[in-house]
Amino acid sequence: MVLDSIFAFAILCSVGILPVSHTIGTGGLLQALSRPVQLRSLPEFVHAWLKGLLNDMAELAAQGALTVLLPPKVMAQRLDPYILAGILCEPMQLAADKAVSQALSKHSPMVWEMLPSFVQEKIKLLASQRVPVVSIEVAKAICSDPARFADLKSQAVKKMLSQPKVLIDLVVEAGKAPMQFLLKLSVVWGGLVVLLAYVCWVLSHSVFFTLLVCCAVGYVCHWFAIELLYFTPRKIGRFQINWYGPFYTRQAEIAKAYTHVVITEVMLVDDLIVELISGVRSARLHKMLHVLVSDSVDEAVKSLKPVVVNIIGVKNWQNVKHDLAECFWAELGLHMGNAKAYIDESLALQKTIETRLNEMSSREFEDVFRPTVSSIEKYYPLLGAFAGSLTAALVMISDRLMAQF
Repeated sequence: MVLDSIFAFAILCSVGILPVSHTIGTGGLLQALSRPVQLRSLPEFVHAWLKGLLNDMAELAAQGALTVLLPPKVMAQRLDPYILAGILCEPMQLAADKAVSQALSKHSPMVWEMLPSFVQEKIKLLASQRVPVVSIEVAKAICSDPARFADLKSQAVKKMLSQPKVLIDLVVEAGKAPMQFLLKLSVVWGGLVVLLAYVCWVLSHSVFFTLLVCCAVGYVCHWFAIELLYFTPRKIGRFQINWYGPFYTRQAEIAKAYTHVVITEVMLVDDLIVELISGVRSARLHKMLHVLVSDSVDEAVKSLKPVVVNIIGVKNWQNVKHDLAECFWAELGLHMGNAKAYIDESLALQKTIETRLNEMSSREFEDVFRPTVSSIEKYYPLLGAFAGSLTAALVMISDRLMAQF
């Protein structure tokens, strides 16, 4: 009776190997990805592998979160350039007077000091009147093609690589429902592998054959589990199977969890503003602003331009326009944050992304999520093969111990 109980306990432990290995293996990999720098005791090739895996996942996650869910075209449709220009114009107009005085005093101090005060005020007024024109042109450029000046994808990848926890949160929160399904299914596969292991061992008494069969079955079972997770209605032979995998039946739940992580950790309005002012593509906006300011200053003086240029000199005139453009660029950086509330309200990130996810077809929905975890998925069948071999080993050891007693 005691031996039977011990054998039953051993079999029960064998059944639990697959779900336990699933939990430990997946959880351990995600933990390693979330803090690869801290795992210094591991070999160098493991660090390199984890880093490559993290890079791939971050790139694919950013592609799905930004390019697919909130493409630049959608952003352009939501933003009104005239409202944005109105927000930016007032503080830039206030800075225009100071900018003109500083630029002319710096590059042509004698001429500026000799001018009557009413002439100085007239020049400041002319400059101030050109600010709305510049503001509208800048706002139109930003709103018509945000991707030209802000590379949000690269910014998101950089954030996820510098803070891997963001990427792991994205995978874990959106993957709770699928992982629960895989865990429950691994219990069923565990029982199947134990049964096969016992039958193969009893019939053949071959360690190699039993290990090989259980290893192959564990691999196939875990591969099949992934396929069931993303299963959609299809015709197999003569049979039409109208069944959706849990990834699609719980689409609303996954969409909500995914959206929450995206808008709280991955894609913030603050990031858009930072990218516009100091991102990898901000030089385009900076260059465009210089051209706009230069043209606006020339337009302000109009027919007087030859006289002004002769008085202060060509080089000083170019320097004045350059300084004015730099001043406006600085003001744009300081006051772009004033537009945060408007941009946030207009884009409505949470509602937009969640709605798009819920309206997607099963194939589109899979194309957003699956690429992110595809780098991990390919190791899942290998985990099943290892767990299958371990299960077979435990079954054979327990049977040998029973035979001795």
